[in-house]
Amino acid sequence: MTKTGRRKSERSIRGKLNSPGRPPVWQRENLCRFWRGVAAGHSSEVSAVEAGVSGPVGIRWFRSSGGMPPSHLAPSAMSLTSRNLMVWMAPAPTGVSMRHTADVHISS
Repeated sequence: MTKTGRRKSERSIRGKLNSPGRPPVWQRENLCRFWRGVAAGHSSEVSAVEAGVSGPVGIRWFRSSGGMPPSHLAPSAMSLTSRNLMVWMAPAPTGVSMRHTADVHISS
């Protein structure tokens, strides 16, 4: 044994190389092409192949987003004012709603 406590044969072996990992397949342009294909009525596999990724990746994208495109990819045609108006005009759930509580608090 040497002074370092390791055998010479162990010191001569190079260390492990870390893998950079699997290359990403979720580039924004691929996702946009995929969701345009789904919106056109194609299956998730066909849309994925047209977008330049494999069919199983398309199925994974579709399932992971619940069948709807992610909000950062889906353009919103409604303004913030319109969305807030829809929230306030929606029927209140049974029980005490936050809207009712806020109205009572403000008018007091």
